[in-house]
Amino acid sequence: MLRFVVTYDLKDNQPDPHSPLLKLAPDYGWNRLIDCTDSKPIRQLPNTTLQGVFNTTADATAAFRSLIAATEAKTRRRITVERVAFFIWSGGAIFDLNEF
Repeated sequence: MLRFVVTYDLKDNQPDPHSPLLKLAPDYGWNRLIDCTDSKPIRQLPNTTLQGVFNTTADATAAFRSLIAATEAKTRRRITVERVAFFIWSGGAIFDLNEF
């Protein structure tokens, strides 16, 4: 199993789809918390960034697409993903982004 991090930008929509997307994310294997090895082992990722554990890149991509589709069904609005990037998490990172 591989840990993936996905970061994405959604086209502005009203109402904003981020809140429903984040509520549905755990149902599709994604969440905003990531386990680290420093003094604060559980960290919340920045907005529009999620992590999840999947077997393959194809599985992670399919789960994210399903999350978008479920959010569209929940909000009854079309969601346009303007940019998306998937990364395989290999550990080690700086999580002090709120302190800059």
